[in-house]
Amino acid sequence: MLKKSLLAAAALGGSLAFAAQARADLIVISVNGSEVTNGSGSANVSGQTFGNFTVTASAVGTPPLAQPRLTSSTLDVSATGGGTLTITITEQDVTSPLGVYNMLSGFSLTSISGGIGSVEEATYLNTSNGLYGGTLLSSTTFTGTGGLNQIAPTPLTTGTYSVLEVFTITATGLGSTAGGISTADVPEPASLLLLGTGLLGTGLVRRRRRSV
Repeated sequence: MLKKSLLAAAALGGSLAFAAQARADLIVISVNGSEVTNGSGSANVSGQTFGNFTVTASAVGTPPLAQPRLTSSTLDVSATGGGTLTITITEQDVTSPLGVYNMLSGFSLTSISGGIGSVEEATYLNTSNGLYGGTLLSSTTFTGTGGLNQIAPTPLTTGTYSVLEVFTITATGLGSTAGGISTADVPEPASLLLLGTGLLGTGLVRRRRRSV
């Protein structure tokens, strides 16, 4: 009887996982407040010019990543003159987790040279599932290469929402920069405790079977 229940639970879990993977979030890349491209689960821009700036960017969301994770794995910008460029990468239609939870924002800048004065990186959560704006979660400004992780609580989410990663590049002349942002939910201590207890219980069961 127990075996049948476990098999049924496993089948249900597999069905739910398949359904989650079959559903893809919309990833949108915008430059200076105008949508440039979008895609199901991922999006990219390659070598497009916007005024004095040339942009290559790629982002991945769900799938293959679990909600609400969003990774702007590649951002390369070159400038031929002065100005400010804002790149917004949005993952819309996020439905999990709900409530208030902690979001980890990972910021990095792998190169900065020439007339690139600064790169601000920021993360937001928009409870209205919008392309722009929302509640600021974390931010940092780079004037040199580096990396930084920040954890911040989200606003209350009760339905579909969006996660945003925003780059603001300020240039005074010829230069280039590259970096990225990643976001991920952070399990609560209670969830980690339950996970640890479950793993411990599994180990005890295996040990008891071996002794029998």
